[in-house]
Amino acid sequence: MCGIAGIVAPNAAQLLPAAERMVAALHHRGPDSSGIATFGHCLLGNTRLSIIDVEGGRQPIQSGLTNTALTFNGEIYGYRQIRNRYSNRYPFVTQTDSEVVLALYEDQGHHFLQHLPGMFAFAIWNNDKQELLLARDRFGEKPLYYAQPDAQTLLFASEIKALLVSGLIKPMLDTAQVACYLRHGYVLPNKSIYQNIGVVPPAHVLRYEKGIITLEKYWTPPAVNHHITEPEAEHLFTNLLKQAVEKQLVADVPVGTFLSGGLDSSTITAIAAQLHPHIKTFSFGFTGGVDSELPFARLVAQQYQTQHIELIDENIDFAGLMWQMQQIYDEPFADSSNIPTWLITKLASSHVKVALSGDGADELLGGYFYWSRYLFPELQVKAPEIPQPIKRFWLQDALRRLQQWYRQFAPPQPETYHANTPQSAAQRYYGFRNHFSDAELQQLGLPNDIEKFTDYAKYNTNTPHDALLMDIDGYLCGDILVKTDRASMANSLELRSPFLDVDLAEFCLSLPIQYKVNTATEKLILRNTFSEQLPPEITRRSKQGFGAPIQLWLQQPGVQELIQSYLMQKNSKIYSVLNFESVQPYIASQNQQSWSLLTLALWMETHNYFVK
Repeated sequence: MCGIAGIVAPNAAQLLPAAERMVAALHHRGPDSSGIATFGHCLLGNTRLSIIDVEGGRQPIQSGLTNTALTFNGEIYGYRQIRNRYSNRYPFVTQTDSEVVLALYEDQGHHFLQHLPGMFAFAIWNNDKQELLLARDRFGEKPLYYAQPDAQTLLFASEIKALLVSGLIKPMLDTAQVACYLRHGYVLPNKSIYQNIGVVPPAHVLRYEKGIITLEKYWTPPAVNHHITEPEAEHLFTNLLKQAVEKQLVADVPVGTFLSGGLDSSTITAIAAQLHPHIKTFSFGFTGGVDSELPFARLVAQQYQTQHIELIDENIDFAGLMWQMQQIYDEPFADSSNIPTWLITKLASSHVKVALSGDGADELLGGYFYWSRYLFPELQVKAPEIPQPIKRFWLQDALRRLQQWYRQFAPPQPETYHANTPQSAAQRYYGFRNHFSDAELQQLGLPNDIEKFTDYAKYNTNTPHDALLMDIDGYLCGDILVKTDRASMANSLELRSPFLDVDLAEFCLSLPIQYKVNTATEKLILRNTFSEQLPPEITRRSKQGFGAPIQLWLQQPGVQELIQSYLMQKNSKIYSVLNFESVQPYIASQNQQSWSLLTLALWMETHNYFVK
């Protein structure tokens, strides 16, 4: 795992100090070594976290065939098989996984991306063609940003902070993305918070030649295979998941797993522990506000005799951590579980250099239908008819109790779904995680037409399958993978997600929805195939999620001081964009809306930007 950065410009050598600042800003992503390759019109930079070929794999890597160089971030799983295929055609000089990218490029040009496994973001400079390639993996596990300060210059980097320290661009705040952030809790995955900083989208390659940018998508999700039988599906799924874990355990440094106690991470741990006995496992527990999953994690750790290490949220300065998150994430990010994620990756990094997680299973196998089932009639149980007198009494009592609960606890609900409204499955699902409505965004002084960024034409089956694709395009790469990448790399820890192995993920996407979810249960195929390898308490429990107790956190004295200083003062920077009076009613709510606004206020205080 690494940080990458670079500049393409006339007389690029004159911009070497800027490139050095960019590389230095990514030191946390690769503290083991760094380097810059210099060409007449290009500078390629890299900071390396050594995982494979620890001593010999310095970057950037020069091709042994042409005047071409690579700076690479990520891991190519199964790279040894690729290397063996090219051993007689390409003069390898390292034992790293990253060098196979150069071998493939020399043979196939950028078309090799269609077959490249792993998680990655990389840049290839072809000095003979004077062409730069920037590419990103299918699901967006690894980040990649770029900017054009002028018509002849292109900058790129793993993180926005590296672009900013170049001194070559003036960041222009995008208020539409501020609105998207408040709506969803994160900036849209194919945008940045700045108008003049772009994102290489997942599954895309960017080509830059003679000042012209061309973006090309190299991968799309497979179609659903309605002909596969359930026994065939379960057999293939079992083998593919085991193979994915085995491939992702390959490293020349210590490897562990994150073990939340949920079904996904428990399954990954069970497979990994059978391949690596006494593997180290890491768990985080909450002491209040939400149920701790530590007892479930301990069951798995005990069954497989792992070296189990736990962290509990005691004596933690949440106000200080909220400030720290603004520097780590570069953009406003309202998923409060970024704090425990950062804490557990910090703990893990003192024991291992690589950790496996269960991320991706919910999006591929329908885990979120536990909460969103109400949006899809085909996933709901039809209630038996109740005699009218009983129904009348029960409804009156239930309605009274529900109204009492709603007034006290309920978060804002999406406006999108009405039973009699002719909406597609994708349109209904769009509102599932909305924290602010169109009307609320408008009242705050922000654009309220941000639904235009959703291309509903991509989600055209009008079934729950569309919800899975929307989560992969949005929540997975905009929230989950951003959270885990920034938190882990801030602690120089490589985090791997076996469920996102391309062979396994494509297979899961191709499965009919009835193999994933029914009217009562989610992730059916995972439960059916691995239940015998896990304690029954794990396979029978409902989904919990890694949610943080933000209501308790917002009541802490240090956090209350932040609210007083940055949400209740008219001269705070947030009010250069939002309406002061409109924000005040949200402060007392102590819910996700309060958290999102406070996070935005702190981000604005710690970043310099321009507003048109």
